[in-house]
Amino acid sequence: GVAYPDDSWTWSLDGSGSYEQALKKLSDPSKRQWGGQIGDNMDRVQSKIVGNGGNWVDPTSDVKAAFDNDAALGALQWQYDRIWKDQSVINFGALEKQSSDALINSGRIAMFESGDWYLSGMVQTLADKVKWDVAPMPKGPVTRNTLATTDGWAIWKGSKNPNEAWEFLKFLQSDEWNDIMITTGFLRPSRLSLFDSWEKKVKAAVPVLADKSLKAFGQATDFATTLQLFQFHADAQKVISDTRDITFRKGPDVDVKAAWIDAAKQINEIEAKGST
Repeated sequence: GVAYPDDSWTWSLDGSGSYEQALKKLSDPSKRQWGGQIGDNMDRVQSKIVGNGGNWVDPTSDVKAAFDNDAALGALQWQYDRIWKDQSVINFGALEKQSSDALINSGRIAMFESGDWYLSGMVQTLADKVKWDVAPMPKGPVTRNTLATTDGWAIWKGSKNPNEAWEFLKFLQSDEWNDIMITTGFLRPSRLSLFDSWEKKVKAAVPVLADKSLKAFGQATDFATTLQLFQFHADAQKVISDTRDITFRKGPDVDVKAAWIDAAKQINEIEAKGST
């Protein structure tokens, strides 16, 4: 009785959005069933923070945390509430180290947030066993957002054959390589001009994808943002990961906002020391 997602779906800080309503209706924790799975690492949580008008990193200074303001804290509280208050999003322990496609296949979750790189998992695990499709990320209180990322190539500075490596690097930008990447791994080239070609070729190569709404992946580039990084990111990342464990993974009964405010303070101290 729950309608499939579409681009009208929204999420709200008070949990009254169409996204949250569907998550709740599809959940029954007593039967180990949850409406969805939402990533809790820094890169995945960012879409909620930006969707509420906030940031991890101060846009004017990469040595200053910005997630201790109301916009970011509201989004962090929203994610905690879905996991531990509503119990409409599967918690980390309940994953039992299973992948998202495996969780759908076993009826444990109904939805999950991810990117086009996950298509191979969906095809290999679900194929025609489950009726599934792709939908845009729900719009937040301020904007719609998702993560933008891509793979890259590099030549090791100690290479004994830099000229040959450079020739191979040029091949990895060619249409010939993109054809291999698309039809074998279903991976989408980072060049926006190749999206229509990717959609056509991947559907031809994989019949089970013929009726999937893959255009949602192309539309995502209109509102996607790259991962925000601190100048001294490794140390900042550890603080964020530790706070994630305390709030999202170990909960419940945690003062979420206080925990993240303290994390921002720690990062500001780390960045200040690193910049002197």
